[in-house]
Amino acid sequence: MRVTGLDRQNFARFGCTLLPKQGLICINWDKDRQKQVSFANIIVRGLHGRLSSGPVFCLAFEISITKMLPQYCFFPFDLKNKDHRNYLLHSFKKQKLELCFLADSRQIRRTHELSVKGSAKIAGVFELACSDFKRLPRGKYDHWAGVAEFEQRVWLPEVFDRVLSESEFHQMIDNFRLQAAKVPPEQRARATKIANDLLEAFRSRAEGFISDQIKQFTTYRRALLFCSDLNREFEDDYPRFSQFISDVFTVHAASQPLGEIENLIAILKSVFNLADLLKTTPREEEESRNQLSAQFREIMDRAAGGRGLSINSIKGFLSIIGIPIGGSPGRNPEDYSAEYELRAAGFTWRQIAQHKLENNIETREEFGGRAYQDLSFKEQETLKHRIREGVRSHAKRTGNVLPAQKTGRSLPQKTS
Repeated sequence: MRVTGLDRQNFARFGCTLLPKQGLICINWDKDRQKQVSFANIIVRGLHGRLSSGPVFCLAFEISITKMLPQYCFFPFDLKNKDHRNYLLHSFKKQKLELCFLADSRQIRRTHELSVKGSAKIAGVFELACSDFKRLPRGKYDHWAGVAEFEQRVWLPEVFDRVLSESEFHQMIDNFRLQAAKVPPEQRARATKIANDLLEAFRSRAEGFISDQIKQFTTYRRALLFCSDLNREFEDDYPRFSQFISDVFTVHAASQPLGEIENLIAILKSVFNLADLLKTTPREEEESRNQLSAQFREIMDRAAGGRGLSINSIKGFLSIIGIPIGGSPGRNPEDYSAEYELRAAGFTWRQIAQHKLENNIETREEFGGRAYQDLSFKEQETLKHRIREGVRSHAKRTGNVLPAQKTGRSLPQKTS
């Protein structure tokens, strides 16, 4: 196997390199850990970034012998390079990656099997990157400039962050199954009923608010970590922290009005007062109940009147000091006018759902880049229901009648 000067540069910069002709990803490895390759835990992620110089797609690897000290590497694929694209498509089709660990002059081969779900998810990310690449104006794509920018944006350990590894999860599942089998049948049946009742309460809402919030977990986690960073930096130094927040507000005041933040301060005081009352006063006292009631009414009045307690005001406050919160709870409002027109033209809900999946980047990303026929029955029904309700809301909002299906027609051409 011939290693070129570019490969050596890739080893130094990315920790690995691609040999597309051999169908190998070669990983730089410590010669003292050669025997550990066979049982090392390997996790692969597909990463996609939309940058000014064009899209970037990478395969990132976490390779760990021990949980405390994993090794990370990644390889950015050139979307203009046909060999790079063919390597990825072949790997997705075979659902495996051929790896070669280079420890000095020794080569240690290992095949990493991709799960069906894992392979489809990475392939979906790659498809999104390719779609972005195809829409890019000719001559604007700069692979290496995009890689340099991407390296400054992404922290690889965060990509793989989790509480339990896959093997630990499987072990935990098996342990609980074995322990549950030892419990008397009556107690097991009651626990099963309670579990099913609890899950059903969430299941009916799982495709709306809850699923949207799950997608925001990473963003919320970053916001909480930023709060932890603030505490670490300014702990026991309130004057310095106060000066920092004052400087931030001063800088942003010109472009971001602070009126909503002023309203938010009032309601925060009400919330804290309510919490103090709940903690320090006995509930049976009439005076206490009156105070609680008044405090709660003030909070609800402000919420109803939009005087402070709004998602936008909270987001505005946090974004000013650098915490990216993302979307509001629930699904962001979408324009369903195009879907309304398709329905009015006689297309079925299935055809409209298929059209949206093919032509809407966010929808494709949500479903892992899969085609409509590859979705499960539940996923197809979820998408059709969402579109049906969106078209219904659009019709109501615009004062139109929800169109009934006329005759089946062919779908419009894919736009991307």
